[in-house]
Amino acid sequence: MVRPSAGLGSKRRVAGRPILWPPGVTGDDLVRGRNGIGFLAGVGLSAERVGSFRGGSSRVFRLNGENGIHLRLLEIRDAEQVLDLIDGSRPYLREWLPWVDATRTVQDVQTFIHSGLQSYVANSGRELGIWRDGRLAGVIGLHYINWTHRLTSIGYWLGEEFQARGIMTTACRTLIDFLIGEYQLNRFEIRAATENFKSRAIPERLGFTNEGTQRQAEWLYDHFVDHVIYGMLAEEWGNDRG
Repeated sequence: MVRPSAGLGSKRRVAGRPILWPPGVTGDDLVRGRNGIGFLAGVGLSAERVGSFRGGSSRVFRLNGENGIHLRLLEIRDAEQVLDLIDGSRPYLREWLPWVDATRTVQDVQTFIHSGLQSYVANSGRELGIWRDGRLAGVIGLHYINWTHRLTSIGYWLGEEFQARGIMTTACRTLIDFLIGEYQLNRFEIRAATENFKSRAIPERLGFTNEGTQRQAEWLYDHFVDHVIYGMLAEEWGNDRG
């Protein structure tokens, strides 16, 4: 069961789409606020509103899961933690993630986080940190949200030391519960390389349907890999889940 944080704010609609703004943030901020500095500079929030975001994680998008796990919108202030997690698992992550070699500095991570914040403000996606007992364990995100067809695609990764603890299964369950309950999304997709059995285990454990293989779907440093496509419908969610 998802327990949205009290700091999640009120539900509003942007272009007919539901969105949850942090407390005190209005649509006008996104249109008029052009003097933002810091982690939301350039995405349309005023300096005053940036200050309210900086006030603490309780003021931004957060979902509380089970077993000491919570998901929170990544902010620029998290960049060093994210880089440390990558650096501590670099050979492990590189086996299946194509961006590892290009992510070497805090600035590289800040660019990634800023892009995720822009998607959040536009209500077209988001990048969330996964915290376990106060420690950053990984990242889970929505590659896009297609509001016309009410579907999205989920991507994720965990630091090596956090593997095999059920963290990602809980994170995915928490996020999907929210997206169905609050956003009324209908279809969820997860893709994984055919030989990436640890990643494939997540949708399989959650009862996703293996819908087939896309050949040579991704260029991974020096070779192509095929992707298995897993799908879940809202009407199926909750049936025979792990």
